[in-house]
Amino acid sequence: NTVGRTWMSQTEQVFRRASNERAKWFSFAVGVLPAPLFAMVCPGDIVFKSVVATAAAAAQAGFYLASAEYSVARATEAVSIKARMAAVSDTYANQAARFSALLPFTSALAGLMAAVATAVVEIQPSFSAVFPLV
Repeated sequence: NTVGRTWMSQTEQVFRRASNERAKWFSFAVGVLPAPLFAMVCPGDIVFKSVVATAAAAAQAGFYLASAEYSVARATEAVSIKARMAAVSDTYANQAARFSALLPFTSALAGLMAAVATAVVEIQPSFSAVFPLV
C-alpha cells in the first residue's frame, strides 16, 4: 500500500522539514568552512593564509565539480538505459501489432476451412453414389 507507506502526519512533516533544513545548513557549512578554518590553523602571515585558503577552496571546488560530473554521468546513463528499454518495448509492441494484424486473416481462413470441411462431409455421400468404387 503506497499511500500507507508515504503518508505522514503533520508532526512527521514538521520534523522532516526541520531535518531537511538542518541537513541543508550542515551541507553548506561543510562546503564553505573548511578552507578558511584550514587557513586559520596554518602558521604564517595573512598573505600566506589567504593563499592556503584559496588553494584549499580550489581543491574543494574541484572535488565538488568532479562529484557533480559523476552524478550527471550516472543520471545520463540511467536515462540512456531507460530510453533503450523504451525502444525495445516499442519494438515488441510493433511486432505484436504486426502479428495481431494477421489475426483477422487467419480467423477468416480458419472459418473458410471449417466451411469447406463441412461441405465435403455433407457432399461426400452423394459423390460416393456417383463415383462408386470398383
